[in-house]
Amino acid sequence: IMNDSLTSPAVYNQTKDLSYSATLEPWTGLKVTLSGTWKHNEQESHQFMSPSLPIRKSGAFQMTTIAMGSSFGGHDAGDNYSSRVFDEFVANRQIVYSRLLSRYQGSRYPKDGFMHTIEKGDMLAGMPYNPELGSSRINTSDVLVPAFFAAYVGGNAHTVSLDPIPSMLRALPNWRVTYDGLLQLFPKLSKWFKSLQLSHSYNCTYAIGNYQTYTNFVKNEEGLGFVLDVASDCPMPSSEFDIGTVTLNESFQPLMGLNATMINGLTLKGEYAHIRSVSLAMSSAQVTENVSKNFTIGAGYKIADFNTKIGLPGGKQKDVKHDLNLKMDVTYKSQMALLRKINDVFSQATSGNEA
Repeated sequence: IMNDSLTSPAVYNQTKDLSYSATLEPWTGLKVTLSGTWKHNEQESHQFMSPSLPIRKSGAFQMTTIAMGSSFGGHDAGDNYSSRVFDEFVANRQIVYSRLLSRYQGSRYPKDGFMHTIEKGDMLAGMPYNPELGSSRINTSDVLVPAFFAAYVGGNAHTVSLDPIPSMLRALPNWRVTYDGLLQLFPKLSKWFKSLQLSHSYNCTYAIGNYQTYTNFVKNEEGLGFVLDVASDCPMPSSEFDIGTVTLNESFQPLMGLNATMINGLTLKGEYAHIRSVSLAMSSAQVTENVSKNFTIGAGYKIADFNTKIGLPGGKQKDVKHDLNLKMDVTYKSQMALLRKINDVFSQATSGNEA
């Protein structure tokens, strides 16, 4: 029995979460920590009192990956902020677009959903697909997301998956590496240093912001999707999800770092960090890129039993000794924000500062 007065849908939430980590020590003094995640949250809305209505989905996705092939370059004002990776992304669109259209060749229009509510619906339902009546566009998320992934994360536009949600196998590990065996390699340094440690860290996440099923999305018998093109009032090839933004966050913190403790107790630090965030916005067909470069040097010193050395009491408890830790860091930071327009293949700086 169907009760039309019950309009609230049944909502199902599903979370798939993969996390892993490992610590390796290939040889004495060298420690490598690997970690990775793949997380997909999705919500399904079922109008169980109206079975004719399609299932609606929404969700978000994030995974760790490696995008070092696109980490550097494209930030030179003298070169008009020209970026090899951005140019590759723009060129990838045509390749992905052609692959997408080839999937629909020989397919048929769907018979359900909005096909019975448009003027040409009954005439086209179940008929062979005709791209002249309505075809996918090159700046839809169906094209931009795979093209972006192939250029910025890594891959070939001819073979990159057209599925916007990468599989678990694409979740690559990030890492942190430390090495404190320099004194063993160079014993003479022990005259000046108690310890020397090199460090390097890499973290990168690929994320799809909130997405949702197109309101009028429907599949044909081959499982290929269509949505209603409002301009032409005809079915248009499309994936299921309306994706607003895709973001790549990457950081080398540090790209290279050195921590040292000298014989006299003085500690020294030096490190260089490189951080960037790249965001693809489908609605405006543009890429925004934020880059931060930080160089830090620092020194510290611990004065043991400081209170007794200057004659201060230890408090209520006798013979309590307190240390004084002194620390100073100096950081040079350079930040820049770039806007890259896809249609115009044009890049410009929108803000920046140095401090």
